[in-house]
Amino acid sequence: MRRQGVRRRVGSVSVFVHMHDPADEEIRFAVSTRKMKGAVKRNRIRRRLKAALHELRNRLQTGCDLVLVGDEQVEMLPWSSLLGDVDGVLHLIPAAMVGNDVNN
Repeated sequence: MRRQGVRRRVGSVSVFVHMHDPADEEIRFAVSTRKMKGAVKRNRIRRRLKAALHELRNRLQTGCDLVLVGDEQVEMLPWSSLLGDVDGVLHLIPAAMVGNDVNN
C-alpha cells in the first residue's frame, strides 16, 4: 500500500492513504518495531491510536484504505494533543484523494 498511496504527517501521527473501491475499505495501525522494542509500549500506542480514531470516526473518508502510524511520542502524548494530531491527518486525506502527492 505504501508504494501505491500517499503519506501525510501531523505531529506524531502519519497516515498512508490508498484510493480504491469503497466495498474493500480497511484501516490498519502500525508502530515500528525497530524504534519501539517493547511490545507493551507498541501495544499501548496502537490502542491509543485506535481509541482516537474511534472518537473521530465521523471524519473518516470512504473509498480509501488507511494505515495510521504512531511514533514513540504517542505513548505519553496528552489525549487532547493526540486527538489533534489524528484529526489533522484525517483533514489532509481529501487532498490525498485528489492526487496531491506532496509529503507533509
